[in-house]
Amino acid sequence: MYRRKVQVVGGSTYIVSIPKQWADEMGIKEGNEVTVEKLADGSLRISPLVGKRTEAPVAKLFISCIESDDVIARAILAYYLTGSREIKLSFKDIECKERVLSVLNFLKGKVLGLEVIEETSDEVILGVILDNRFYDLKSAQQKMIKTISSMVEDTVKAIQSKDIGIMGDIYKRDDLLDRLYLYSLRYITASASTLEARESVPPNMLPHYALITKSLERVGDHISLIARNLMESLKSSEVDESQLSMLQSYLKQEKELLDIIEELLESFSYSKLVLATEKAFFLIKKEGELRKSIDRPTIYYSYVVESCRRIVAYSIDVLESLLDIAALSGGEIGIANFDKK
Repeated sequence: MYRRKVQVVGGSTYIVSIPKQWADEMGIKEGNEVTVEKLADGSLRISPLVGKRTEAPVAKLFISCIESDDVIARAILAYYLTGSREIKLSFKDIECKERVLSVLNFLKGKVLGLEVIEETSDEVILGVILDNRFYDLKSAQQKMIKTISSMVEDTVKAIQSKDIGIMGDIYKRDDLLDRLYLYSLRYITASASTLEARESVPPNMLPHYALITKSLERVGDHISLIARNLMESLKSSEVDESQLSMLQSYLKQEKELLDIIEELLESFSYSKLVLATEKAFFLIKKEGELRKSIDRPTIYYSYVVESCRRIVAYSIDVLESLLDIAALSGGEIGIANFDKK
């Protein structure tokens, strides 16, 4: 920590010198500009506009292959989430390298933009390459909710037609949500350390965006589980037409809730937030009717109903975080002036 005395020049201009060591590290010269940002707690953050910008780090990882494939995958993923622009992997021998390449093929299906950009006999360099469709956190979250909404819509259609093939496809779509989720976490990490990202997402909002991202990922998990368990339930004939009809109606209403959340992620509206909250609590009551429809022991259908409950619970978490973000953004949310009519 550096301490500086405040000087007054001309009676109205306050001057504070910046540390020479920091200026040298950043490549700041006389006449260069810096940004001064006021934070929520009243403190100031100084960032360089020119000179050496803080770049995402280059990670280095030696893999001996005494680790399991799961540990190797988690180690690589950890560096991806920290925002590393490159991950250099080195190995003890060629057999180990071949095994790691197999792990990387698996990871590519789970992680956005992770590509091999350089390779030798004992080293592989990974780069994170993303196009402008995934430039910011908001676009990633919007793609998550659109994917989730389409999964629910297709589940409703699959129930109507009893198409097990569609249900299997819905289950597989969870991989896309995992990729968007992990990218969002990477972006949130970057937002805490880079000026460009901070300009997009203020630091005091990061925990709430992280909660939204995690909640959306969990909603997607449970829609995927509904498709998988419903597929098995139909195969084992443990669910009847009446139960399927009730489930279809319930999922249609969950789709309506998710559509409102999609609109809120695009642009916050207090009236829509109230509408979504009322819809969520209505669905909580309706979930009890789904449970009562289970008049005999079931294996898979009971899990379907439980997942329906979890989707609503995580949706409420998203709504709470959106309200928190709106409050942190400043201005009036509109409680006093809101008219339900």
